[in-house]
Amino acid sequence: LHAIVFDRLEQKSPGAFEVYVTDHRGVGRSTRLGCRRSQAETPGSQGGIEIVPEEYPGCLRDLALDFPDGWSRAFSVDNAAHDIHFLAERLRRQSIDVYGISYGTYWAGRYLRLHPHHARAVVLDGVVSASGAVLEQRLTFERWDLKLDRVGASVLERCAGDSFCRSKLGPDPKGFALDTFRHLAEGGCESSLARLGGLSGFRK
Repeated sequence: LHAIVFDRLEQKSPGAFEVYVTDHRGVGRSTRLGCRRSQAETPGSQGGIEIVPEEYPGCLRDLALDFPDGWSRAFSVDNAAHDIHFLAERLRRQSIDVYGISYGTYWAGRYLRLHPHHARAVVLDGVVSASGAVLEQRLTFERWDLKLDRVGASVLERCAGDSFCRSKLGPDPKGFALDTFRHLAEGGCESSLARLGGLSGFRK
């Protein structure tokens, strides 16, 4: 996604920008923040490559061994935000334009709070915000499915009022979607595709 955005930017304004993409602390080419000893992120583990709650104790023990004396605190959003400012200073840039996508908007927001006068312009694309008086008002990862469910429900409601969409999903698109998910969970892709009439029905 980031590559697509930057390629389009370069096409529209060739040579107008210098683009720097940084890895957040703990991922990418930064020092890996993971659960190597407990192997919680291996395909054969309980949660596969994702870490499930049952694997948290082992992961925490891993982090305590890999980063003793509280060094794991270095992998904070605050420090990642300081990294952006440090990079700009090393590059001797008086001001920068910041582009954040998804979690990057959370990161960019923290950067703006800690270094409010350094960015010339900021673009927040797909905002993940920690602001809001109550948790229910925030788009946080622990409530991600609940928030996106509202978006999906809204789309399916609109589908019910559209003749073409209704011809594909029937008079109750939301019910059709829920049934499809159930079939996927119970019988896999073949039975679900059969209900949809195969992929050819969606090629128009």
